[in-house]
Amino acid sequence: MIPSVQMITSLQGDLFYSSFDVTSHRETICNILSGALNQKVNYNDIPLNDLGRPDLSSWGIDANWTHSHNTCVLVYSFNANVGVDLEFHKKRPIKLANRFFHSDEIQAIHDQKDPLLSEHLFFQLWTRKEAFYKCFGGSFFKDVLPRSMLHEDEVMFSFLEPSLGDLEERPYSFCIVASLKHNS
Repeated sequence: MIPSVQMITSLQGDLFYSSFDVTSHRETICNILSGALNQKVNYNDIPLNDLGRPDLSSWGIDANWTHSHNTCVLVYSFNANVGVDLEFHKKRPIKLANRFFHSDEIQAIHDQKDPLLSEHLFFQLWTRKEAFYKCFGGSFFKDVLPRSMLHEDEVMFSFLEPSLGDLEERPYSFCIVASLKHNS
C-alpha cells in the first residue's frame, strides 16, 4: 500500500511529502515517485550528483528523503528544490551548539528558561541546517553549521515544519527547506 501524500505550499512552489515506515523505504519511495511522474521509477535508476544527492532534474522533479529510527520521509516538488531532515530528540549536549552554531542561535538556545525548550530549539535548528544542506549543498561545516537558521530568507528559501503526527510517541523535529529552482 502506498502511503498518503500531503501537499504544502511555499513561496517557492508546491511541495509534496509523505512519511512511512522505514521498512522497504526504497520500494515506497519508488512507488510514490512513480505515481507522481506517471512512469515506473526503479531505485537503481535514480541518478545521483557528485555529492550523492538524488538528481531527478532530467525528470522535471526534485526529491529528497531522510530517515530516523523507524520513520522515513520523502519530499518532492516539480517547481522548487527541496531538502528534508527528521530527527528524533535524544540526549545531545548543547555543547555541540556552542561549538558549531551561529552566535545568535547559541544565545537563543541559552535564553530558553526550560531545558526541554532549549533541547527543542536545538533540534529545530539542527533539522533546518541538515535540510538546508540537502537543498543547497556546499560544505556542511564551513557554509551551513555557522549560518544562522533562526530566520528564513522568504525570497530565496523557506522553512516548512508541518506535523507528521505522533511518531513513536517521542518528541521529534522535522523540517523541509524549499528554494527557488537552481542547477544541481
